[in-house]
Amino acid sequence: MVADIIGSSLILQQDRCPDFDLYGTFQSILLPVIERGGGVDIEFTGDDVTAIFWDCQSAVNTGFAIHKALNNWNSSLKGPALTVRVGIHAGKAGDDATQQNLPLVVASRLQSLGRSEVLCVTASVIDEIDPVSSVHVRYSGEYSLGLASITQVFYLFDEKPKFLVSQRLLFERLRTQYAETVKRTIAVPAFLIFLLVAATFFVRSAETRIKNIEIAEVKNFSAEMHEIEISSIRTLFRTSLAAVPGINVITDSATSKTDLKLVSSFQLVAGNVRITWGVLQQDDRIQTKGGDITGKVENLAKLQRQLVQNIISHLGES
Repeated sequence: MVADIIGSSLILQQDRCPDFDLYGTFQSILLPVIERGGGVDIEFTGDDVTAIFWDCQSAVNTGFAIHKALNNWNSSLKGPALTVRVGIHAGKAGDDATQQNLPLVVASRLQSLGRSEVLCVTASVIDEIDPVSSVHVRYSGEYSLGLASITQVFYLFDEKPKFLVSQRLLFERLRTQYAETVKRTIAVPAFLIFLLVAATFFVRSAETRIKNIEIAEVKNFSAEMHEIEISSIRTLFRTSLAAVPGINVITDSATSKTDLKLVSSFQLVAGNVRITWGVLQQDDRIQTKGGDITGKVENLAKLQRQLVQNIISHLGES
């Protein structure tokens, strides 16, 4: 299992808590949780932690316990809100040196695909969880994670999200692995399929609502002003997000209710650009997602487009 703080760079750059010990707090919250869950070989490295478990159910239970512990911390108002991405993979370490850390390498790549409040896992973890578990699952897709073959990736939820219409752990695994076999062996009337699709669409449509998002000023952590670059980033945020269905970009947070807030920073050093971003909710405290993108200043336009794609992808999932 690998867990990583979302938007740690933004947290460290915030002016509200200059004396806040991010990494010390992170370790003090997670270490007892992981130890109680049966984790061994626990190692903290900056804003991430790795641990090994002897069974998948313990790893999954601990992953959800980590989210719960951080939610309790966030509710205490003792410091900046902390959220993590968690990746879990079940595999056997190889005999040679290059293969010994492969399970943790895969888990690390998984967490980069994850988001707050969920666990990102491979099919090998799904296969080892109790089929009657109350855990809910959503199939994410197939990814190349460094293994010999393309790997199926899933999101696990401890509570049923609204967008999951019907969910049993075993059924979802069977559906993704044996979809073609099921199609050939189970004859479902065409009208029943139509009714199922129509009902699903109706439920999804009924639950959809417009989200108001405020775009904060881009913080400049460069030695110089770079007003043109920063202005272009914020303008791109506004125009791109305004075109996303279900998203309403508000211009005056004082007169409009805000559901989400996009915060970001810009830094240019020796021709290298670094842009960080985070999406906040619940009175600007809980960060649901964050990340950064780096590259050469001459590729700034390309970096900005990729940045916007990452943000829009998150908003579409949340």
